[in-house]
Amino acid sequence: MFPNLRGLEMRHPTIEDIPQIVAFANQCAQMDMGIEQVNTVEQLSAFWQDEQLHPERDILLVVDAHGNMVATLAALIAPPYTYVYQELNIHPIYRGRGLEEFLLERAENHAKLALEYADASTTVMMIHGVHSQRRWLRDLLEKHAYTIVQTITRLALRLDEMRPLPAFPPTIEFRPYTDQDAGALSTTLREINQDIGAANPPSFEALMLHPFFDPLYVTVAWEGKAIAAVSVLFPQTEDDSEAGQVAYVGVRRAWRGMNLGQACLNIGLRTLQAHTSHKRAIVLVSRPPQVAYFQKIGFTIEQETLIYQKPVT
Repeated sequence: MFPNLRGLEMRHPTIEDIPQIVAFANQCAQMDMGIEQVNTVEQLSAFWQDEQLHPERDILLVVDAHGNMVATLAALIAPPYTYVYQELNIHPIYRGRGLEEFLLERAENHAKLALEYADASTTVMMIHGVHSQRRWLRDLLEKHAYTIVQTITRLALRLDEMRPLPAFPPTIEFRPYTDQDAGALSTTLREINQDIGAANPPSFEALMLHPFFDPLYVTVAWEGKAIAAVSVLFPQTEDDSEAGQVAYVGVRRAWRGMNLGQACLNIGLRTLQAHTSHKRAIVLVSRPPQVAYFQKIGFTIEQETLIYQKPVT
C-alpha cells in the first residue's frame, strides 16, 4: 500500500481512538516544535460531536503492526464547502520515505468530494496551517504548489510582568460594560474596523456570540457620551488552561495617540488577573503593525503559523 514502507495499515478512526490521536499529535508537536500540547481529549471529543463534521470519513490513521500510530491525516469537508481544512502529522522516523507524498495526494483526492457539494461558481480551497518550525511540512506543501496566504502570530504576556497603567487625558473615564452599551459598541467597532481596513475584523455581535465571551472583560473608555476606545478579553482559550486571550483592542481615530488602547487592555488584563488563576494572556494577530503594537507593550512572540492554500481541481 505505501511506497518504501511495509507492515503499515491505514484505517478510519473511531471515537475510541481519540486518546491515542491526541497523544500522537502532542508527541509530534513536542518533537517538531518543543510544544507540549496542541490538542486535548476534551477538544477532540467536542469536535467529534459536531454534527456538521464527519471525522470517521475525513480522517485517516496509519498504524504499524503493533497498533502504534505512525501518521494521521485530516481533510475536513463541511458546509459551506468553500474550504477543506487539512492537517498532517507523521512520526519523524517515517518521514522522507514517501509516506508524506502518498498521504498529501490522498488528502487532495479526498478534497474533491467538496466539489460535489459546493456551488458551481465557488472555488474550493485546501487550507493547511503549519507552524513555522515544521520545515518538513512547509517544504512538502511548497513542492506541491501550495502558497502562503497569511501568517498568524501568537504573542503572550505574563500577567505578573504587566506594565503600569499608561498616562491618558483626565477627561477619559473607564466604565464597566452594561447591556445598554451594546448598540454603541457595535457602531464603534464597525467604524474602527472600516477605518483601519482590517481583513475579516470581528464585529461586536460576533464577539458576544463567542462561547468564551464574558461582559466582565469588556473595558470601555468614554469621553463624555462618546466611546473613545474598547478592549475585549476572553477569560479562557481553546488550547491553554493557564491563559486568557485578547480578542479585540480598538481606538477611534479622534482619540489615537493618547494611550487609550493600551489603557483599556491594561485594565482588562488586571481584571483577568483578579478574577482568574491565569498566569498569562495571549493574542493572535495577522498583520505586522499588530505584532509591533503588542510587542511594544510587553508581549513576546511565541509562535508563527503559516496558512497555506491551494485550489481543489
